[in-house]
Amino acid sequence: MMPDLISRLYRTIEASDTHKRIHAIIADAGYDAIGIYRFIRKIGAHPIIPLNPHNRTPIDVNGVPRDDKGRPLCPAGIPMRFHGANRRTERVVYCCPVKRPGRENGRHKMRCYPEECPNHSLCDPNSKMGPVVYLPLNDDPRLNLEIDRDHQKFKALYSERTCTERVFSVLKSHNGERIHRRKHFLQISSTFNAIAIHLRAAFLNLSAMNTPFALSDILLC
Repeated sequence: MMPDLISRLYRTIEASDTHKRIHAIIADAGYDAIGIYRFIRKIGAHPIIPLNPHNRTPIDVNGVPRDDKGRPLCPAGIPMRFHGANRRTERVVYCCPVKRPGRENGRHKMRCYPEECPNHSLCDPNSKMGPVVYLPLNDDPRLNLEIDRDHQKFKALYSERTCTERVFSVLKSHNGERIHRRKHFLQISSTFNAIAIHLRAAFLNLSAMNTPFALSDILLC
């Protein structure tokens, strides 16, 4: 159902005059499938999907060794540092994990920490960032992401999905073990329970702020 629902949303946004676009599609590991990634990239969005832990260690189509998060490994066997992605060249860049950007006297400068390398020596001492790996986005959209799975932006976006999970969890507990033989009965029950959830959340928020309120204020929320 996911591609069909997203396609309908995409066409609705395109037909409107809001000048908005789908920035990211956030889903759990159950949607970790190559077709889903290709579909999301086709509409110009970012897939925020973790790798399915039940799958084997990801295997790159070009033989690049990876860790369990899909990050390429350096010659010393540790995950390389995500350096960014370029949509113009359609490539994502990873560089040496012990060479990181910093600032010195107010100026940008690459710093090196060879003591962090398991080999205790640099593979490419004459390069500021090397060794560097360039991975085409279209070669494997499941592993070569514009927002790396270990990046803070990925984690921040993915954390927004859990609020939906929490609402569904509370909604299921409110519905209890009731068995509705008709869909509209279930929808009516779920709607009333959803209203109750929002009323409780509004009440708790107003109480935490020590703000005087009336029932009408909660209903407006």
